[in-house]
Amino acid sequence: IDTKAQPRTPTGVVLGVDRGVTTTLVSDQGHVFDTPGIGPGLSRRRRALEQSLARSQRLNPCKGDRWAATDGRSRLVYRQHPEVCAEVGCGCWKVSARYERTRISLAKIIGHEAAQRHDGAHKASRALADLADVVVMEGLPVQGMMASAKGSKEAPGKNVAQKRGLNREIAARAWYSIESKTAYKTELVKVPAPYTSQTCPACGHIDPANRHKQVFRCTACGWEGHADQVGGHNIKNRWSPPGDPTAGAQPVAGRGALSEDGSESSM
Repeated sequence: IDTKAQPRTPTGVVLGVDRGVTTTLVSDQGHVFDTPGIGPGLSRRRRALEQSLARSQRLNPCKGDRWAATDGRSRLVYRQHPEVCAEVGCGCWKVSARYERTRISLAKIIGHEAAQRHDGAHKASRALADLADVVVMEGLPVQGMMASAKGSKEAPGKNVAQKRGLNREIAARAWYSIESKTAYKTELVKVPAPYTSQTCPACGHIDPANRHKQVFRCTACGWEGHADQVGGHNIKNRWSPPGDPTAGAQPVAGRGALSEDGSESSM
């Protein structure tokens, strides 16, 4: 049923929001949101299915086919090519039923996880829209941040496994999905990201040593606070109202109020 969008009551609040992989969203006012994920049981099940799928044969080969090492790699030497088998109907090279069962089971878990992220992004953006008239975030190039560090054969990358793990965490937190859905529901502006997590809100001192995991402790003045909340505070301070010549924020096109009902959120 189509319903008209309800007029949104202005709150007059500007909210600075810091995004992270330890905690998905933390605002300058202390609101916290974590993107939901699958439980430990399903996580173990997914890992087991992925390992089983990697070991399984997608196709059942013909008798007489054999593996041979060529240039240091194992390759399958066909007694008769699969395309020829398909034409003459030799009865082999069929899709493995076990492989298909494993693939479908894994796809269901991946789909469930994706649905949870999508639902969590909607709830987080709805909570942000209800809290503030303007939401300020860092202008992070999320797609570029998730680029592979593998490199090439001539110039191999460094810390590839660590970067792969970071990319998985960024994807699981649904940063871009939350950003786009927030822009649809309220005014979203993005500010330059450098040093927002290293700047002391009390004295302005910038030092990478200011941050100790989730604790911010200024090396110059000794001021202490929650690291992510400090980031949200610095992000908010980089926004200036429209018409201010010192404004460095970039507005993101959004629709404003939605006709959605408010959803529960931990924010």
